[in-house]
Amino acid sequence: MKALVFILIFFTATKVVAQESNYANYQVGANSTMMSGAITAGVKDNSAVFYNPGALAFVENTNLTLETGYLYGGLLKIANGAGEGLPIKSTFFDLIPGSVSGTIKSNKLPNWTFTYSIMTTNSSYISFNVRNSKRVDLLTSNPGDEWYLGQYAYKNKRRENGLSFGTAKKIGNRIGLGISVFGSYQTQDYQLNQEASLSEIDSSLITNTLAFSRLTRKLNFSNLSLVFQLGMVYKLEHTKWAINLTAPKLNVNLFATATVSENINVFLPSGFLPPISISRYGEKLKTTQKSPFIIALGHQSQWGNNIINFKVSYFSKINKYARVVVPKEPNRGTTAVELTNLEVFDEAAPILNMALGIYRKINDGLAFMGGARTDFNYLKKIDKLRTQDFYARMSYWNIYHLTGGVIWNANKLHLTLGGDYGFGLKSGGLQQINLTSPTLENLLFGERTTNTSTWYNQIYVVVGLSYKFD
Repeated sequence: MKALVFILIFFTATKVVAQESNYANYQVGANSTMMSGAITAGVKDNSAVFYNPGALAFVENTNLTLETGYLYGGLLKIANGAGEGLPIKSTFFDLIPGSVSGTIKSNKLPNWTFTYSIMTTNSSYISFNVRNSKRVDLLTSNPGDEWYLGQYAYKNKRRENGLSFGTAKKIGNRIGLGISVFGSYQTQDYQLNQEASLSEIDSSLITNTLAFSRLTRKLNFSNLSLVFQLGMVYKLEHTKWAINLTAPKLNVNLFATATVSENINVFLPSGFLPPISISRYGEKLKTTQKSPFIIALGHQSQWGNNIINFKVSYFSKINKYARVVVPKEPNRGTTAVELTNLEVFDEAAPILNMALGIYRKINDGLAFMGGARTDFNYLKKIDKLRTQDFYARMSYWNIYHLTGGVIWNANKLHLTLGGDYGFGLKSGGLQQINLTSPTLENLLFGERTTNTSTWYNQIYVVVGLSYKFD
């Protein structure tokens, strides 16, 4: 049993946590994206069903909005991320599907507004592969050097789509109250592979494998849940105040399944550990996905052709919980110990994010939108990365966003074009892996240090098209 505990603690100490741990990485709707999402009080389009359903009360026309899609690209570099002098580098691209939404006004119910939407509410993607090979002399039983090969590969793609309905009522000329419900479907494709080996060198040829260690983990995850929101807007002549409350997710055990696997293989010279072979697997498993309780406060003020929006959002703490559980079963392989449940965990620290958005009218048919927002990482405790628990994500840095774009109005047609640039910097983060200083005591990997320097960049390009009916 001690051997199993040692193996698990070492291997899973390399678990990783990128933008998968940020709440505000992605914004819904072209106009809202350009305004950095700072529109709790000032949203005037169908994205109100997501940001504040109370604002729907002030939408004046029946309309249909099409988002043609987001083009997403990113660049990640972690200096010393895979060992001293061995960086982790990654570029990644993705195309995020567009959305369709509409608002319905009725002459019979002039104070009511109804909205529907099919939209992507969250998306992230990151992947990289790094390797190192060199001559080392680690085995006393083998005269001369051995050939060392270490590899580390990571991929994590997450997406969340929602089908939503909302309604709002205008009370007098100043107050809008609204409620919305989302059917949220989340998917995740996660893969982690790390391995190292020592091989015999004979006349410059690499021959027999003398020692190796390997960990592979895979998770295919889907979850269906309901999310409820309640919003209010109070409107004055040149000012708006707003509050929006988002309840935690309610999981629906329908179309919610996961497949999980974990394989550990170790072969070292006698005297260190006996050969280890562990295989754990589960499919068609029940899933759980938790989200925080969110309070968003918004303010909008207008000076001439300029409209300023501000938002502050509080995300509550999520205690550690199991997203997926694979019940223990009889041993597989050569390890004569009792295996425990294989569980995929998650948790979140409380977060306070802020956003600022600016709308400036240039002329009757053209306006500029821009903004900035914080996007703090909710995995605060880096020591969580050193435990034996399975967390299917990978980051520890904050992201800061700058946004901008233009909206062109032509009678009933509105065209929006812009982008969202996000960047993150971090020094002293824990290495993902150490492939440059292998030791037998660390199963052919090196002791991880915190001498890293992380540089992360991402960009979203978005086009939006809206048509208003009479």
